[in-house]
Amino acid sequence: MADLTDATDLLRELGLSREAILQHEALPFRGPPTAYLSGSLVEGLGNYGSDIDVFVIDGSWPRSVLTISRQRCRIGIRFHEHRRIDYEYWDPERVHQLANRLNNLHVGERFVADSFLPEEEHFIHRLITGLALNDAAGLQEWQSRFDSDLFRRFLTQQAVHRIDGALEDVWGMVDSADWDSALLRARDLVGLGADLWNHSHGSTNSAVKWRARLLALTDPSGTVHRRFWALQNCEHPEREEGAVRAYVHKCAAFAEELVEEVQS
Repeated sequence: MADLTDATDLLRELGLSREAILQHEALPFRGPPTAYLSGSLVEGLGNYGSDIDVFVIDGSWPRSVLTISRQRCRIGIRFHEHRRIDYEYWDPERVHQLANRLNNLHVGERFVADSFLPEEEHFIHRLITGLALNDAAGLQEWQSRFDSDLFRRFLTQQAVHRIDGALEDVWGMVDSADWDSALLRARDLVGLGADLWNHSHGSTNSAVKWRARLLALTDPSGTVHRRFWALQNCEHPEREEGAVRAYVHKCAAFAEELVEEVQS
């Protein structure tokens, strides 16, 4: 159940108030437009230096003097109590369209990778995990439009597609003796394998910067986590053929084994 208490308590722990956050953009204390708190602080991934992410589903523009226009949204940037606050505005009609696109996906029946822009994936995840700031019922209604399990399955299948493409790349690089590219693409495989594991075990967060933190949370046994970190070391200063081939094989095996496990 969406509840204003969760966001209020979290902000209080940071020495902030819900009212002050809303006042900066002249947002009502009781919705609509629907405003909600989300991001790394909500997920327990952030730190004292993390910014605060506020999302607003409304067709208006941010009131902040410093405003950034992106492909799908508009962001107003403010500073309060030594913290940066990003107010990300999404038009309601665009959110409706996103929900329809997601709910019309047929994961497993056709190629689904890159069905959404990165900022759209970011928005859907942040909506699913958001905490209401002013309109608990409104946030619940928006969240109900998005099938979170379908989104997770989409991200899982997308990771499989990306692993497949990276495997094709890396073996082509090995065949052409492009050792530098092969090393870096093999390392990409390790990261994509971590993404696959995280999504298949419940996470809808696709931010690369958090993949290692998420892996620690989704892999309680630590088995995949340890292999992930062991393969992060691709330092082969001489980039000798034998060493590169061995590293590529290890990275490919890591990714392929995870794909097999997820698809079994």
